[in-house]
Amino acid sequence: MAGKPGPEPAGAQHLSENLNAVSNATRDFIHKAQLRHILDEGLDDFSSLYLDSTATQANTERPTESGLVAKLVERICRRGSKLDRFGLPNFDPSGLEELQQELRSMHREIGFSSGKPKKQGKVKKLYYQLLRRGGRACKRLERELARAQAALERQQLWPSERLAAEEVLP
Repeated sequence: MAGKPGPEPAGAQHLSENLNAVSNATRDFIHKAQLRHILDEGLDDFSSLYLDSTATQANTERPTESGLVAKLVERICRRGSKLDRFGLPNFDPSGLEELQQELRSMHREIGFSSGKPKKQGKVKKLYYQLLRRGGRACKRLERELARAQAALERQQLWPSERLAAEEVLP
């Protein structure tokens, strides 16, 4: 039976174009809905993680502990500065920009000094300072988070707004 040929399979370029047509907010919503479905169905509880140790050559930067600390604080501060979208108080910005600059500077200095035999003492001292400063930052950010969570409890929000606000606040 001869007929019209079916549609051609979508190529990588077409898939990429379709993915780019979806907003980041929509893509994020889809991912969260998929994760909720997986948890609700009991398909996975995400309590274990498997890593593929296959060696591949790629253009990647190996994360360091100092970089992870600096980037995590930056991410928390960035999210904390946008809580007013949900009717919640933003994190108090006083000192947060200086904190982030200080952590970035220490991370950069650790990167410049790492791998040099004569600089190991300096790296150790910088890590100690970074972790001490990161610990103080953690205490500050926990207080800010508690303030925002208390405000969320007092807020009268639509269920969808509450869900979105709860996803921003852990």
